[in-house]
Amino acid sequence: MDDTFSYRIDRSTVDRVVHTLRLSPPQDGHQIDRIYRRLLREVHPDRFGDDGTLFLYVRSQFTALRREWSLAQARLESEAAVDRTQILTDLGLAADLAARPALLASLYRFRSLGLAHYRVRSRPTLRKRNSHVIRTIVAWAYAYDPDFVPVFYQFLRHQGNFALSERYAPRYFLVRKMVLRGLDGLIRYQDRPRNATAEIAQDQIRYALEISRVNEGDPFFFAVREFGRWITKELALPPERIGLDR
Repeated sequence: MDDTFSYRIDRSTVDRVVHTLRLSPPQDGHQIDRIYRRLLREVHPDRFGDDGTLFLYVRSQFTALRREWSLAQARLESEAAVDRTQILTDLGLAADLAARPALLASLYRFRSLGLAHYRVRSRPTLRKRNSHVIRTIVAWAYAYDPDFVPVFYQFLRHQGNFALSERYAPRYFLVRKMVLRGLDGLIRYQDRPRNATAEIAQDQIRYALEISRVNEGDPFFFAVREFGRWITKELALPPERIGLDR
C-alpha cells in the first residue's frame, strides 16, 4: 500500500486505510508501522491545526489494528508449529471439533497427564510430549479465545514453588488446588451437564478468589486468580458435549 497522502486527511481516510490493511494484511508488521507514523505526522495538531481529536483517533484505530495483526500472526505460527488434531485423535474424538470443545479437550489431556505440575512438565524424557500438549492448547486458544493465551502462560510460569514466603505458601497451594478442581469441574460439566456440577466448580473458584483477595497483587496469586476467572467465565456458557465421558 502507498503510505503517502496527497490530500487532506479526515476520519473517513483513516477508516479506509485501516479497512484496506485488514482486508490485505501485510506479512511484515513494519509496513503497518510506516503507514501509522506517516498518518500521525499528517494529523499532528501542530500541523493539522485541530485539537488533537483525529490524532488520538489514528492512535486508537492502529492500536487495535496492530493487536489484530499480531494475534493473527501468532495464531498462524502456533498452527504451523503443531498438529492441533493429534490430541483429539488420541482421545478418540472427531478431528473437526470446533475450537472451544477442542481447547477443553486439550485441557483435559493437560490435566490427565499431570502437566499442571512443573516437575511433571519438566521431565526430560517427556519434554517432547508435554511441549506438544501445551502448544496444542495455545493453538486452540488462539482460535477460540486469544485472551486465554497470556492467562495460560502466566499460570505455567508462576508456580510459586520457591518464591513464596513460608507464610503465604499454604494459602497459594490451596488456592491453586481449588482452581484446578474448578477446571476439572468445567471439563466434566461438558459431558455431564448437570447444574450441580457447574455450581460446585463455581463455588470452588469463588472460594479460591475470596481467600486470595489479600494477595491479588502478588504475581503468583495473580496468575492463578486470572486462570480461575477464565474458568468462571467458561462455566457460564452452555456445555459442549465433547465426548470425553464414554
